[in-house]
Amino acid sequence: MSARVECSTCNGTGFTLSFVDYGPPREDESGLYSIPCPSCDGVGSMTAADHVLHLQLRAEGARLRAHRVAVGASLRSLSKHLGVSATEVSSWERGKVAMSDACRAWMTAGGAL
Repeated sequence: MSARVECSTCNGTGFTLSFVDYGPPREDESGLYSIPCPSCDGVGSMTAADHVLHLQLRAEGARLRAHRVAVGASLRSLSKHLGVSATEVSSWERGKVAMSDACRAWMTAGGAL
């Protein structure tokens, strides 16, 4: 059995807070809801290998966002340049999924649009 480590997104709780827009909030609602953690699927922990991958994706996403901002590219302009949706680029920047090879090549080439 693989060793498990605490999820760094939810700190082992299995849940995160998320803003959910169900229309105008009532007086007693903030719009924040507890949802199952998307990183560990609500378990609160993950295998050590998955944890390392999770941290790598987050670091890679942070580098992408920093690079995009440094070259003055908007999320939409980068997504258009790469032929993907803005949602996909956002997922890369948040470390939810690995970025495409085309995006890595764009960063390596200096990031001109």
